[in-house]
Amino acid sequence: MDPSWNPNQYGGRVRGRDSVIIAAWVGAASAVIVSLINLVPLFFRNEAQGPSPSAGVVTPSPGKMAVVLSPEPSQSTLTPLPSHSPELPVETPSPAIDPALSESWLRHDDPEHGFSIRLPRGWRVVEKKRSVVAFNAMSGPRCLYVDQTWEASTDLRSWAESVAADWARREGVPLNQRFIKTTYKGRPALDWEFTYRRGGETLRVIDRFFRADGGSVALMYTGVLSTWESEDVVIHEKLMRTFRLH
Repeated sequence: MDPSWNPNQYGGRVRGRDSVIIAAWVGAASAVIVSLINLVPLFFRNEAQGPSPSAGVVTPSPGKMAVVLSPEPSQSTLTPLPSHSPELPVETPSPAIDPALSESWLRHDDPEHGFSIRLPRGWRVVEKKRSVVAFNAMSGPRCLYVDQTWEASTDLRSWAESVAADWARREGVPLNQRFIKTTYKGRPALDWEFTYRRGGETLRVIDRFFRADGGSVALMYTGVLSTWESEDVVIHEKLMRTFRLH
């Protein structure tokens, strides 16, 4: 200690100032302690009652500190995704078996005359010439003639009338004769239809003339008039449908 320092040289003024500072600190500490004492029971009371319905804000009494309690975070709710069943592939129904392509109809290929056709089982070639191929059923009068001409200028109506005249000279004048314009597989065509009697039976004939690449073709089908609607119309349609030029 400095021997020259005299604690009494400033007299009572030093002691008075120190007293004021000490009193100020004591007052501040007392205010903090009182605030903490008031806060503790308020905190435990709110913990016991649960959060306030009004967003967790506690309204203090007059003269007391307000305490704001943050609401507990709510658990996230997962919204399930809409269930979508995978689309099932649309099943394409199998096409019905064409009777003309079944085992009862056999394919006949004629590379010499450049065509193919499906025929009922039991039909056979009974005549073959330069431009004509004839098929006949094993029993009965049903038959098919395939006649071809490679003259590009052939007129279908003139050709049909020429064939009809030859028929009349051999077999007699056909009955119920008519010529009908039509189409065959998108090509211009002409049907010569008629009936005639042979062996006490009435037969019906459809001779279809149509254009082909570089010429014309005639398909003459003969069936039985009495069974035409029940059998022969189906046979004729299948023969026409399965005929192919190569």
